[in-house]
This record gives sequence, structure tokens and C-alpha cells, in this order.
Amino acid sequence: MRWVGLDPRWPTPPFAQGGRRRHVATVLGLGAVAIDLTVMVDPVLGSHWIRPLMGAVVLVAFVALGGGRAALGLRLVPLPGLRPWRRVMVAWAGVGVAMIGLVSLASWWNGTPLVSPFRREEEIAWFARSCLEAPITEELLYRVAVCAPLAAALGRRWTFALSGVLFAYLHFRWNKYQPTHLVTGAVYAWAYLRSSCVWVPIAMHAIGNVLGLTLFIVLFYCGLRVS
Repeated sequence: MRWVGLDPRWPTPPFAQGGRRRHVATVLGLGAVAIDLTVMVDPVLGSHWIRPLMGAVVLVAFVALGGGRAALGLRLVPLPGLRPWRRVMVAWAGVGVAMIGLVSLASWWNGTPLVSPFRREEEIAWFARSCLEAPITEELLYRVAVCAPLAAALGRRWTFALSGVLFAYLHFRWNKYQPTHLVTGAVYAWAYLRSSCVWVPIAMHAIGNVLGLTLFIVLFYCGLRVS
């Protein structure tokens, strides 16, 4: 990634010192993800406000356990600065358009429309949940809660893979699975640990969802819908 100006050296991951605190953080983080993948997908027991609250509690607990606020991503400016990450965002938007286009083409080819009928008043709520709530909640849980305690223990590559698998399984549980979720989950994990800034994967996640939902709404009004 030198072409965008990123420092080839990786930041020190959270809980690099190891010990019991990392083990406690691992149990806490994976426990929160397990709850999100089970209890929170139940339409009766699940709640939109409980999910972000759970992610925030995990983040506060990690700080208390000594993960380091800066290492955990609680910084305004990502490492090594804003300029290279602006380039990454532009590149990611291009990749997002390409992936969404391929999924749409495959959907059209197989005769399986991407979107269901919805009313105009639902669009605002849909955008708010998918482009604001979901990126914040899911990055706190599937990046911070997973990657922060495991990056030093398992290594970055295994952490990226696990984050991608859990992220894909989350969408499978919500009946929204696409193979691209494996890739995006791993990419967001890479961005989180590479920038040492939680706002970077949140922004990338939001960009991807905005592009995807915009296309789906356009396709809906163009007649590609489920009867």
C-alpha cells in the first residue's frame, strides 16, 4: 500500500503486552459477538439500541483493561495521517462500485432480483440504519471487539480472516449474505489495525453501504423488484 502513502510499518496492536488482561478482553469481545449473532438476530429479543450500546461497553471495558485508547483506535487522525486514507477511501469506493455491479449482474443473470418492494417513507429509515447505525455498531463489535484482543495473539492475517468470517456469518443470520461480505469484513479489519483508528473502517463501511443502497433504490424504481 505504499502507492497511497501508508507507512510500511504496522502500529503496535492493542494488548500487545499480553497477559490476563488480553485473555479477559478476548472472552469479553468474542462473548459480545456471540450474543450479537444469536440473541440480537431474534426479531423479538433483538433491539437496535442494545447493539451499539453493547459495542460501546466493550470499547470502554477494553480501555479499562489497558488496551490503550490510541491503540484501540480512539484517535481523531488515523496513522500515518489523513492524506493516504483519503486515497484509500476513493479506491475503496471504486472497488465497491465494481463489487456491487458484479453482484447486480449475477442477480440479473440468475433472475433473482436484489430488492423487495418498500414505501418511500421507509427509505430514510433504511438509509439511517444501514449507513449510520450499522457501520458504527458493526465496526465496534466485529472489528474492535474481535481484532483488538486477537491481533497480537493470533497475528494479523488470522485476525483478518476471522473478522471476515464472522462478518459474513452475521449477514447470513440476517438473510443478507453475499460472498463479498467475507472480503469486506477482512478489509475493514485491515483498515482498523493499519490506521489504529476506528473511524476509518466506520467510514469505509458507510461508503460501501451508501453505494449499495443507492444502487438498490435505483434498481427498484427501474423495475427490478420482488413481486
